[in-house]
Amino acid sequence: MTYFYHIDPAAPLVFRSGRPFGTGSQESARFPWPSALAGALRTAWMRGQGDTAFRNTALAMQIPVAGPFLIDPSNRLYVPKPADVVITVSEDDDTNQKRVHRLLPGTFPEHCGSDLPEGLQPVVAEDDFVGKPQKVASFWPLDAILPWDGGAQLPDDLLQAEAEPAPLRLRRQSTHIGLDRQRRAARESQIFQLESLDFGRERLPGGFASGSWRLGAGFGEVLPTGLLQLGGERRPAWVEESDNPHVLMPENLQQSIDATTHFSLSLCTPALLRDGWKPGWIQSDLVGDFPGIPGLRLRLRALACERWQGISGWDLARQEPKPTRRAVPAGSTYWFEILEKPSGDWAKKLWLSSISDEEQDRRDGWGLVYPRIYTQSAKPEHQ
Repeated sequence: MTYFYHIDPAAPLVFRSGRPFGTGSQESARFPWPSALAGALRTAWMRGQGDTAFRNTALAMQIPVAGPFLIDPSNRLYVPKPADVVITVSEDDDTNQKRVHRLLPGTFPEHCGSDLPEGLQPVVAEDDFVGKPQKVASFWPLDAILPWDGGAQLPDDLLQAEAEPAPLRLRRQSTHIGLDRQRRAARESQIFQLESLDFGRERLPGGFASGSWRLGAGFGEVLPTGLLQLGGERRPAWVEESDNPHVLMPENLQQSIDATTHFSLSLCTPALLRDGWKPGWIQSDLVGDFPGIPGLRLRLRALACERWQGISGWDLARQEPKPTRRAVPAGSTYWFEILEKPSGDWAKKLWLSSISDEEQDRRDGWGLVYPRIYTQSAKPEHQ
């Protein structure tokens, strides 16, 4: 990404899934899809170019967008909790202590098998545990995940459900009604509720208070500093360029990835893939060339992911609903073995690159990943 921007909501933001309203319907607020942010930023760019009639829509669609990301008041980058981390409660005593378990590619015991594609390894825990996974914060700071990969402990506050970032925890509800334009009164049974994400932006006489949560995104062109409209009801948000150092790939991680023979990729935005859970650039033998990095040939070893998410919305250009598509949820983790690698800074190019299949989906920010190192002293067996 060429430029990085902070987006400060001036009001609670409304994002929906595209599911149609029903009588008495209510839908929880959700973190915005990449396409919602991409559309808002491209619209702001066209307006900054004086194109208020949006004649350059085709050109704007070519501008790459990376995001959305969640940024805390200290400018730390938050990403969805990776799927290769499982939290349980200790059953050995009455302390209810949370325990962290790492998932890794493993092997089946003798005389056991599954319907996994040939060559794909099962994902198993590095250590034995008993108990159900516990609910914890859905977004974690990236500067806590990467050290954990190297053996550091996760902060205790991440292991609590109460550690959910404020915009996803402090939600606002509003009740709405449908209006009969002829009668200028409420329509019968047309009532619904919406939840919005509250970023805690406090309004002051001279503007807005600093030190709040915000969104972040990369954009391939220069954006004018100012207000843009974002999400449902066209809520206002302030966008300005930022030199946030937390969005850059750590140098030690780049060196580790460049020197290793295997690594994992975790999604920080949902991925749109032709073959469901498997990227289309991965062939039936689980080998493929990584998009956008010529010479990088990988073998997929394993993956950990939750069930698919339905992605839809409204096509403003065509004035019709977008077809529903299945997306691999953010946080999903893929483990790869390096078969061939190019020279140069190929490892740096992995940072916040996209694994989605279609070029336009990659430009829109679907399927962004961050690379991670992992060590496996012994092959865990499936229990």
